[in-house]
Amino acid sequence: MRYFKKNNFCFQLLLLFVIQFCFSQKAITKNYSVIDGLPSNAIYSVFIDSRNIIWAGTDKGISKVENGSTTNYYESDGIAYNNCWAIVEDSNNNLWFGSYGGGVTYYDGNTFKIINNTNGLINDRVRKLFVYKDKLYVGTKKGVSIINTSTKKIQNLQTAKDLELQIMGFFEYNNTVYIQSYKNGVWKHNTNENNLSLITDKHSSVFSVLKHKDSILVSFDGYYQKNKAIKTFHINDYLSNKSPAKAFGNSVVWDYNIDKNNNIYAVADGINYPTGGVFKIEQNRVKNENSNFNINSTKCWSIAYNTNNELLYIGTLDQGLFEVKLDNKVLFNEDITNIIDVKIQNEHTYFLTQEGLKIKASDDTIDITKHDFFKKISEFKKKLNLASEDRFNNTRLSDLEFKNIKLFNDTVWISTTIGIFSMNIKTNTLEFHHIITNGFILFNDNSGYFQYPYRNLVYINNIYDALTLKKSIKKFIINAPSDVNSIIKIDNELYFLSQFIGLYKLKNGVFTSFKDKGIWSEKELILATVSPKNNLVIANTKGEVFIIDVKNGFRVITKICRDQLHGNSIKFLKTYKDYIIIGTEKGINFYRSNKIKIINKAHGIKSEYLTSAALDKDNLIVGSEKGYYRLDLNKILKTTTPNYNINITDIQANYESIASKNFHWYTYQDKMVVLPYQKNNLSISFKVNNHPYAENLEYRYKIEGLDSDKWSQWSTKKQLNFSYLASGIYPILIEVRDHNNAEIYCKKIITLHIKPPFWKTWWFISISILLILGALYVKYKLSIKKIKKQEALKTKLNKRIAETKLEALQSQMNPHFTFNAMNSIQNYVIDNDIDKALMYIGKFSKLMRKTLDNSSETRITLQEEIDYINTYVTIENMRFEDAIKVEINHKDLDTFDEYIPPMLIQPLIENSFHHAFNIAHHPYKLTITFSKENDFLKCEVKDNGTSIKKTTQIPHHTPKAIGIIKERLSLISNVPIHKLITITSTDKGTITTLFIPFDN
Repeated sequence: MRYFKKNNFCFQLLLLFVIQFCFSQKAITKNYSVIDGLPSNAIYSVFIDSRNIIWAGTDKGISKVENGSTTNYYESDGIAYNNCWAIVEDSNNNLWFGSYGGGVTYYDGNTFKIINNTNGLINDRVRKLFVYKDKLYVGTKKGVSIINTSTKKIQNLQTAKDLELQIMGFFEYNNTVYIQSYKNGVWKHNTNENNLSLITDKHSSVFSVLKHKDSILVSFDGYYQKNKAIKTFHINDYLSNKSPAKAFGNSVVWDYNIDKNNNIYAVADGINYPTGGVFKIEQNRVKNENSNFNINSTKCWSIAYNTNNELLYIGTLDQGLFEVKLDNKVLFNEDITNIIDVKIQNEHTYFLTQEGLKIKASDDTIDITKHDFFKKISEFKKKLNLASEDRFNNTRLSDLEFKNIKLFNDTVWISTTIGIFSMNIKTNTLEFHHIITNGFILFNDNSGYFQYPYRNLVYINNIYDALTLKKSIKKFIINAPSDVNSIIKIDNELYFLSQFIGLYKLKNGVFTSFKDKGIWSEKELILATVSPKNNLVIANTKGEVFIIDVKNGFRVITKICRDQLHGNSIKFLKTYKDYIIIGTEKGINFYRSNKIKIINKAHGIKSEYLTSAALDKDNLIVGSEKGYYRLDLNKILKTTTPNYNINITDIQANYESIASKNFHWYTYQDKMVVLPYQKNNLSISFKVNNHPYAENLEYRYKIEGLDSDKWSQWSTKKQLNFSYLASGIYPILIEVRDHNNAEIYCKKIITLHIKPPFWKTWWFISISILLILGALYVKYKLSIKKIKKQEALKTKLNKRIAETKLEALQSQMNPHFTFNAMNSIQNYVIDNDIDKALMYIGKFSKLMRKTLDNSSETRITLQEEIDYINTYVTIENMRFEDAIKVEINHKDLDTFDEYIPPMLIQPLIENSFHHAFNIAHHPYKLTITFSKENDFLKCEVKDNGTSIKKTTQIPHHTPKAIGIIKERLSLISNVPIHKLITITSTDKGTITTLFIPFDN
């Protein structure tokens, strides 16, 4: 494209740079250094193991890089030496680290084991490691050792000339291992003789070799072999001392790698000369990729390639480790910065920046500076003689700020703070129009609607007619919306977006407010575009996006809420096929069918600087302050499902790590963890391996087996916390929401088994039940035995009670009493005192009948006992001619409600009549007192007769009667007998006290 003057206008303000067009697109690169946790920026070896873990050997330790985080290992952790020059993985998936000074370190995922010169290694300065079948070839500064990777047995290979070979590389060809030395040629390993034989010593000063198909690339000293530092041989030619097929390059290549597209990459360090870097080997030349990979170091030493994620890792000796994305999904260009807006039309890309307009085509670039634009304003003022207008009098270059670009047919329109510029693409003419507007739309390149700031909408018939334009500015449209910032045309209808009063439609010259008509209440609208299906797509200031069908009336098809999007502030809005592309401060959202894919800093986009975007067929050009990005939409939107390998990296119970023996290669190996009941506060950390953009994953979990087994909230944290889990078995499920492909993946990662306390275990419960049943059985047997014993005792007791009652009866009806009674009756008969004899006989017979009646009762009322005593006393007193005064007191006792055993008190009264009363103690008195004391009926028998101590003759039945009374009381009460009956004898008489238990 050429930019030139038209008519007599001077375009000296335009500076034209016609150059060979090249986007200078760069791959997205990430740098790991000591700032990110590496022990050193000097990387001597890089390796990616089968678990997708990146290992970096530095001069100060070994680093494990996984999901962006680093873990370092040093001699104190068990490695042989901090300076690590080589890393390989054997057929058992164990790692070997070769150190330049300490030998070899073997790592099985749990522990490190050192194999060095002390163990039999030929030399401790290891330069290269090579695995072939079950053998590890250890190339050192002074020869080769072979370690059996299973048995760890060491064999040192001898040379025929007994040379100390400095090993620079290995390769396998036709099932034979060849060893490349620095100055002493190529050697072959003779497996039968277990030694080395020289193949060729023609080539010297070799630094590295790479076998590729049937060819071999050999690196030589680039300083001494100018333009021939890398030589390509057919393997047979190299082994036969033939000349190389090609020779090129000027640096010293230390390592090679091949990507999945068979591209060969080499890393070089010119040693004493800055000729190193990263190179891509193409045909017979090398192409320096430092600029494209954004790597400034010329001291590149090691390289590794991740096939799954298309990532190239470059180890440098001064700037750490670089990760380069080779998938070309996102490419970056920084030759244009401070981009405000970008548009694409007819294979031309228009970049509006803070400095001016840059137009890129396939073969050249036009740069129109801010100064050029400002000069055009001066020409416009002179042409129309507008110097007297205040708006132009005080206008300075600093007042000119660019807003946006619009393309209408073959014209580019640039809106600024001072006015609008138009540039005809075909004629390459630039003009200025003194219209300051926020939003506008044109028809036929000369007429259209314009929104003036803080004023109403105007329609201009011919924007190129400056005189007409001046008059048109004052003709505002009645009932038109104000504060319009975007105008969209769908079919023959225009839609106007206002930032404060919502959406308007213009049809047949009439404006309709959707808000005023009650159709749609949204007000703060800022961006709009049209989908391929002619749906209107609108974004508001709240960060919401609406997809609206305006062809069939008005219907909101979809509302994309702010919490669905990544980011709050919408920067641009585009549509591609059935996707809505929404740019925010956090990245680029691709919305389709209620699913959102995100492209952000994980993919290399510094999203906080995004300003605008434009579609170039299947590419999205995104402008930013730092440069612009080119996104290959076919690659980005291609549906892929990575392997979501979720591994547990740590389990803590009560804030202490547990189950360390079950971890291997940093992951928990069992499907269940079993814990005692008191260790029920758990924290589980996990990771997702083999994912290229793990930063864009969100997680939530669910515990099956709880009353509430709902999913947790989505979070980027890779840690699960459980507090005070009750005993039970809990499967833990994790859902992974991948914002890279808008998919959700679910997996059960582990089962938690919290053992119950011993008192809730089946064996304890079983034993307890058995013990309880046993105890109940024993208690039952003891109860039966006790009952039987009680029944036997009761039977014995009843028998004894009956016996004592009989004995009491016998004591009451003793021969002496009967004899005296009969004798008294006889005397009354002899004395011919018939009345007394009959009365006596009546009393005696009544007493006998009551005695016999009471003997059959266990309890009688106190009144019956008093009646019985009165009868007995009457009979006895007749013998004393009623000389004995008898008193019976019961002290307010209800004698009819109190019950006592029969035949307890009469023997005491009889004892007084027979032994206490004699003629010396006349007058005689016997007092019987009943009272209640605690839970006993107290009976006190008091006489004023001769005391027991003075009685010389006591009938044998008296102590027997007292003994029977004591036994009967002991049978009906548990109180000691000495507390139930007391006999007190003094010179004034005898007091006998009984305490009889109540039986109400």
